[in-house]
Amino acid sequence: MKIQLHADPAAFTDVRRLVALHLSRRGFTDLEFRVTQYLAEMLSNVVKHSGGLTCVVSLSTSSTSVRLVVGDFSPELPVLQQPDWAAESGRGMYLISELADENGAERSGSGKNVWAQFHVEHERAVA
Repeated sequence: MKIQLHADPAAFTDVRRLVALHLSRRGFTDLEFRVTQYLAEMLSNVVKHSGGLTCVVSLSTSSTSVRLVVGDFSPELPVLQQPDWAAESGRGMYLISELADENGAERSGSGKNVWAQFHVEHERAVA
């Protein structure tokens, strides 16, 4: 599944719903919350930090995991750091890093990709 969209918060709810539906149809309902929460923070960060107008959301599944990638056109990689708990913002990356089993970011030819891998407890058939 791959979706290119304008970095418009009004569209983000629909994108999260599409991702949840995609996961549900493939039998990954147990991961819907974690994946969509991670996605919500990544889309919010595109608006706040990338300065770009578009991003690409990619979702792939295997029998043992789900991989989410959000790409944008800013080469600046996110930095995971201990947040200032008294600040109004700056905790998102720290908090969502706990949702994914693995995560990271890498530069791409046109910007960067921020990714997360979510593992399932039991192998399942791939649709």
